[in-house]
Amino acid sequence: MIKISYVFLIFVLLSAELAWSKEAINSEKVSQLNKNPENSQTIINFDTSSLEKTIKESIREASEKPESKDKLESERKIISYSYWLLVATFALAFITLWQAFLTRRSVKQSQDFFCFRTKTLGSR
Repeated sequence: MIKISYVFLIFVLLSAELAWSKEAINSEKVSQLNKNPENSQTIINFDTSSLEKTIKESIREASEKPESKDKLESERKIISYSYWLLVATFALAFITLWQAFLTRRSVKQSQDFFCFRTKTLGSR
């Protein structure tokens, strides 16, 4: 167990040393860029004309594609189907409630009939 903890300690120290050395190298590069203003200006200036041109072309192609019309038509069909599915669901719910009402009424009538029948038979 002690050997494992020493190995772990050595590993942690080596990784910390590597991190510090990378940080030192990066700070040296930054200081060199700060000393030479020409390099910093070339890093800051980006040519975005080709990017803007590509974005404009992709927008133009997307608006001209017939796939967008097909997609719009398919979405309209889905909306129409969803509407009729909703109507059918409400119709089935209404039918279910009506059947429940009728069943309850017929059960009540049969209970009344049989209760009346048993009362009259018991009195004979």
